[in-house]
Amino acid sequence: MKVKFLRLRFYFYLFVFSFILILNTSCNNVNDLDIEQQSDDIEINPEDRLPKVVVNTNGGTIVDEPKINAQITISKADVISF
Repeated sequence: MKVKFLRLRFYFYLFVFSFILILNTSCNNVNDLDIEQQSDDIEINPEDRLPKVVVNTNGGTIVDEPKINAQITISKADVISF
């Protein structure tokens, strides 16, 4: 009898907890959130940018095998370094 009562009490608390959790999350209104939309574009200095990598395959498709001839160009701030 005591085990049955403990099991029922456990299920009751689980139900109440689940109900409160669902009620709490379903009552949030997305329109109430204060999220500012940033329309400003971020300007990155040329010296902070990553190098530009260009792979020229001369019209070929890059596949696993067989290997193809290609040329790679690495440039930073519009200066070709390799």
